[in-house]
Amino acid sequence: MSRYTTITIKREVKEKLEKLKKNKSWDEFLMNLLNEYVKLKKIEATKKLENSFTKEELETLEDIVKREKLKWKFKEPEELF
Repeated sequence: MSRYTTITIKREVKEKLEKLKKNKSWDEFLMNLLNEYVKLKKIEATKKLENSFTKEELETLEDIVKREKLKWKFKEPEELF
């Protein structure tokens, strides 16, 4: 099976993407685009989640996360799962 594939898109879309892509390879450009999209979605989800809690609840959650991170910091990787 080939490691490459073809994606059919409108010429107009390809021209716009090529302007943004500049001298990057398509693989590099699309992977960067994908990573940025995923990062933005995580930020959006975080903001929605933050708006679901009171300030006190958020502070409690932050404390819990910090404590758990400290616990994980001192464990061997195989102990985490």
